[in-house]
Amino acid sequence: TKPQKNWSVNREGHTMVTLCPATFEMASPPSEVGHNANERLHSRTIDRRFSIAATEVTAQQYRRFLDDHPEFLVEDVDAWLQRDDAMAAGGVSWFAAAAYCNWLSGQEGIPQNQSCYIPNDESRFAEGMKLASDYLSRTGYRLPTEAEWEYSCRGGTSTPWSSGNSVELLGKYSWYQNNSHDRVHTIGELKPNLFGLFDMHGNVYEWCQEHFESDYPSNGETPVSDPADIRLWVDDSRRVLRGGSIRNTSPFVRSADRNGDRPRLLGNNIGFRVARTAPESPPQNKP
Repeated sequence: TKPQKNWSVNREGHTMVTLCPATFEMASPPSEVGHNANERLHSRTIDRRFSIAATEVTAQQYRRFLDDHPEFLVEDVDAWLQRDDAMAAGGVSWFAAAAYCNWLSGQEGIPQNQSCYIPNDESRFAEGMKLASDYLSRTGYRLPTEAEWEYSCRGGTSTPWSSGNSVELLGKYSWYQNNSHDRVHTIGELKPNLFGLFDMHGNVYEWCQEHFESDYPSNGETPVSDPADIRLWVDDSRRVLRGGSIRNTSPFVRSADRNGDRPRLLGNNIGFRVARTAPESPPQNKP
């Protein structure tokens, strides 16, 4: 499956690639190298058009957000973010990534009633915050769902990596333990996948939307839908992390590999990329 046209660049410099609704094989067969028990192969349906950024959020883009949200400014992370404007931002908690998405919606002039995240009772993006019950229908920026992330990462493939079965070829697409020299790299230096998305394998881990579950739901042979997860967000429940990072070996940067951690976690190898449910195309004028 290929993207339906579509790419556009927003005011903050994110190139957004729009993908069509799809049903795909999610996770991995037991025979795949590095397969884990929490990667049960199943059919998954994404029933909406969505857009996902072609690259991870950069240090420069994230610093612009921090200028408006100093509550997320951590001294050692700030110093690290000054190294290279174009490198992927690290040191980002799930809470900060959610706040960035709402901030980006505002920067883009998207109405506030389309924002996906609701601050807690102290007006903070922290423990106790909520998601709009209809966030998958709203057009504000958000984190990708785990299914959206994997579908985007695969780029239409069913191999361990979107580049195929070859570990030797992986280094042309991914910054991981074998070639990263333990440093986060500039976005877009390596080859993109077939959807035009860069660094889906390695570089920095990427936060996804949902709580981390130890297994996928099962509907037998019927495709599983991709529903909203609107449970209350608290600091002691894990959130999905995908893609692996500069410190991982090849099995841990596979398309199917899953991880998760507390939403307050900071690490210089943890970042994110933005997504949104694609707005309906405007009607075409008839001649």
